[in-house]
Amino acid sequence: MQADPSTEKWEPYKAWGRTLVGKRDTVITFNYDTLIEKLNMHLASTTGSPFSVIDPAAAKVFRGLHDNENACRVLKLHGSVDWSCTTDPRTRQRIYKQMVDEFYAVDTNDEELAIGTPGPTKQETVDGLNGLWSWAEDEVRSADAIVIVGYSFPQTDSVARRRLFEAIRANERQNLIVHLVVGQDARNRDRLQSLLTFALRGAGRLDGTRNDHHRGYRILPHPLFGEDFFTVAHREQILDPVM
Repeated sequence: MQADPSTEKWEPYKAWGRTLVGKRDTVITFNYDTLIEKLNMHLASTTGSPFSVIDPAAAKVFRGLHDNENACRVLKLHGSVDWSCTTDPRTRQRIYKQMVDEFYAVDTNDEELAIGTPGPTKQETVDGLNGLWSWAEDEVRSADAIVIVGYSFPQTDSVARRRLFEAIRANERQNLIVHLVVGQDARNRDRLQSLLTFALRGAGRLDGTRNDHHRGYRILPHPLFGEDFFTVAHREQILDPVM
């Protein structure tokens, strides 16, 4: 929470953020922290704010407005430490709201936490954020390229695995590029590559095909950490690597 974006270790992320200014990309994250908000504020005074973190209360109501916004949308599918969660006494519906205080989760009671931590309340949190989840699935279905950074769909995230892989399988593009950036653990990369292969082949795609008769896919595993990838990968390489 006390992270300082002016320090050297933030350089790869600041460089990445600058490339997103004015781009209608989407970041789908399962992190609860406010690091991306801090990065956004830090860059606002120089290159402009690259990110638009979607308020959970507005996900359904203002979807069309955000679709027209010229910024990188951030969808926090497991909630955030600066969101509150209350229950409408009449409908028993869970209501999520973005708060001003980044330390809200530290000071509030457990019943108002808006983070999907592992345990019996996790699915309830996910259900309450379904507007964000539906939006994320739509973005995956329409993506030109997908970059998975630092997330290997752990066994505890079975809902995320099912919903997002179904969206990947339903991707609408003729040729889909998927980059895997999950560090140097070959087991994680191999597992994730196998999951993606099953999903994409199951959708009738052919590996590496790029013509008018078949839909193709390319899975590109990189033995890099996130900061490595953000340092060396250019936008053009992500969208259109050499096939």
